[in-house]
Amino acid sequence: MYRPELVVGLIGALGADLDTIYGHVAESLGRFGFTSEPISLDGAVQGPGGPGGGAWLESALDRADALRAKEGAGAVAALGIAEVRRLRKGATGSGEMPRGGHAYVMMTVRDPAEVELLRKTFGERLLLISARMSEGQLAALVARLGPRAEALVRRDRRAGGTEGGYDLDAAFKMGDYFVPPADGVEARPHVDRFIRLVFGDTSIRPTADEYGMFHAAASSERSTSPSGRAGAAILDRDGAVVATGAAKAAGNCECGEGDREQRA
Repeated sequence: MYRPELVVGLIGALGADLDTIYGHVAESLGRFGFTSEPISLDGAVQGPGGPGGGAWLESALDRADALRAKEGAGAVAALGIAEVRRLRKGATGSGEMPRGGHAYVMMTVRDPAEVELLRKTFGERLLLISARMSEGQLAALVARLGPRAEALVRRDRRAGGTEGGYDLDAAFKMGDYFVPPADGVEARPHVDRFIRLVFGDTSIRPTADEYGMFHAAASSERSTSPSGRAGAAILDRDGAVVATGAAKAAGNCECGEGDREQRA
């Protein structure tokens, strides 16, 4: 079985337990013969020393914002790419030679420009997982960070546009797969399902949500709205499609090629 090098990017708000998600990723990839290695983007920015409380995190975010302001929005991801090359060189003798059967797991990816740079660099070998955060995890974060918690959470949830800042919400939506909060073992089957899908496990069936999104995406192809294609699907409680629709321009019908002639 051919095993390429993989890069997995984890996207999540402050407080999301990405260390647990990493453990699930490593475990699931291990079933396919992969080894895994974490890369902390905060650590790459901050330098030697492990993550501590609010002061350490605030310093890491400050340094990252300054780096983005100076070098561009994707600068933090560039540090992660440089770390991949350093680790490759130690394993293969060359920073440009991919390490087959190995996955580098980067956390935390926080901005669309970081996503775009990682996709441009690693192509289809990049997998992005967006991890949600529970109220319990948020409470634990507040307890751990102390007086700095409110300001850091507000900073993490701000919209993009601030010089040097990041747009976590926009980056989160660019994930390839979305998993629930990593409380206990809740996230484990979701991560495992994603990895199995990546490796072509045909025994996995779409969830009702995925089935609905498939029909919504197909319906969007019939959209004639000048503001962009948009589609929707309504499913009943059993997962059966009740109706589909698409945004349209004023005066236009939601028609495909030849539909007008066929209906005449």
